[in-house]
Amino acid sequence: MLPGVGQLEWTYETTGVVSASPERVMAWWYDPGRSHESLRLMERVVGHKISMTQSTVDDLRIRDLRWKDRQGGDRHHHIETQLSSDGMPLREGDLFVAPGSESFSLQLPSGHEMTRTCEGGMRFLPLPSGATEVSFVHHHILVGGNRLDRWSHSRSERANGHRMFRDLVAQCQNALDHLAT
Repeated sequence: MLPGVGQLEWTYETTGVVSASPERVMAWWYDPGRSHESLRLMERVVGHKISMTQSTVDDLRIRDLRWKDRQGGDRHHHIETQLSSDGMPLREGDLFVAPGSESFSLQLPSGHEMTRTCEGGMRFLPLPSGATEVSFVHHHILVGGNRLDRWSHSRSERANGHRMFRDLVAQCQNALDHLAT
């Protein structure tokens, strides 16, 4: 870390349950045709139009998103997700895991720049009821800005992350319910 540059670290997990098998949940979650839905959900949260590029190299799905936030700051979100050759999470015993990493940079209107890195990923656990527990685990490191910038960003990130995840779980359940009928 550069001298005089502050840092904030935090970890959180968000969990939900979908009443369907892991295979059905993962097929919906990682369907390449759904990328526009994910983009619309993010746009609702950030309040602005987002541009996205997506590619796959070997078994690594790469997404780059760019937008201006409500305060006029430039945002860039780079996401890499490791998937199996069939585009689904890797099996580890009874659990399915899609490890991932993210980097996120933003230029604040104050001129400060911050960078957030994240290690974590998605987990899909079959439950005895036939449902699937879906969880998203994050470990973030935020560097740059001032103490207030970092604190404010971490609070916003947690709130938005939990809200977006809950929305995705509900969308998944709704979509799978409609497919069953």
